[in-house]
Amino acid sequence: MKNTLFILLLSLIASACSQNDKASVAYKNVYSVNMNGLHKKNAQLSALIAFENQFEKTNFKLKDIDVDINIDGIEIGTYYSKDVLNLKAKSEIKIPISYSFESDKVQDKDNSKSSYIVVLKGFARFTDEQGNEEEIKFSHKETVNTSNFKEKKKNRKED
Repeated sequence: MKNTLFILLLSLIASACSQNDKASVAYKNVYSVNMNGLHKKNAQLSALIAFENQFEKTNFKLKDIDVDINIDGIEIGTYYSKDVLNLKAKSEIKIPISYSFESDKVQDKDNSKSSYIVVLKGFARFTDEQGNEEEIKFSHKETVNTSNFKEKKKNRKED
């Protein structure tokens, strides 16, 4: 009986240690969320999504990234990329994303809106040097303030 409990305890410790090893790449944050061209037919959303390699010696490569984009509760679309980027041991990578969308999906009729709630939700897949794949999920919500193009144009005319 004591042997069984001892073996069970050892296997529990071993599984806890192996789960810590799996947390090698971590989502950090989203930076520089911008929306440009809302006064035009097509607007552009851009951002940097940061991940960190927590291993001392293992390097990773970004296999792909998939990001669902939601603005003010409206599904805008999905950004997907298979660009290969390297993530060296104990370092951080900021993955640039850029997505074009029809501005009338989010802009009101008189283009007076200047603040939007942007939600970016998705995953990135990384592979290590042995080919093991790791999928990291993330979600980010941010209020993005944009300059009102018509208001700026009006102010320039008045000056």
